[in-house]
Amino acid sequence: MSEDPWTAASPLHSRSIITLPGRILKSLRIRGLKSTLRYIQAYAHDALFDLRYGVRTDRWVALRDLEIVGHNRHQGKNYQPVKASVFRSAIDAFQIPRDGVFVDYGSGKGRVLMLAVLYGFKRTVGIEFAQDLCVDADRNLDRFRNRTRKQFEARVLNVDAACYRVDDEDSIFSYTTPSTRRFSNTCSATSGTRFNPVPFNTPRLCESGPPRSPGQRPILAFCR
Repeated sequence: MSEDPWTAASPLHSRSIITLPGRILKSLRIRGLKSTLRYIQAYAHDALFDLRYGVRTDRWVALRDLEIVGHNRHQGKNYQPVKASVFRSAIDAFQIPRDGVFVDYGSGKGRVLMLAVLYGFKRTVGIEFAQDLCVDADRNLDRFRNRTRKQFEARVLNVDAACYRVDDEDSIFSYTTPSTRRFSNTCSATSGTRFNPVPFNTPRLCESGPPRSPGQRPILAFCR
């Protein structure tokens, strides 16, 4: 386990504040100045999010050190939270109604669930197959609720995503994966509901918003 009893085991050192200067220099060489400035801004937003709400979501965690339920470890990834700025851009650009239930597959330490609450969702569900991350998420959500005084319902379920039965009130789904089509097909097969993937990586991909059709529910796919 991590030396910090507050968070899940084995934080990946590549994400530590100590290595930030080296990562900035590497980004300057590879991406150039403009993209590196966006990278620094996104990093600062994530750090400020944790500081403002008294939570800990930013530290990456290696999949190999997590206790997993189900039989799909091979499809899992290291814990890497969605950037707060990317989520905000997606929600604003897509203009998604907030009256349903927001479901986050691979909810990790709960950052996306908290961001969904900040953007008006009153009910959220996190699906996470790593028990340690579920514990962290519950703790983060408790602190977030105390800090914001917001009234909302949040459930974090320690289950394999393939085993989750979609409820009729579940209206929007998020997922972080390089294989969005395969994931949406799996969800459709297990839930009996057709899913409409909306890949999202940068704000310029969101100009037209998500297509809608009867029997479909949108997925925000935050691609790494």
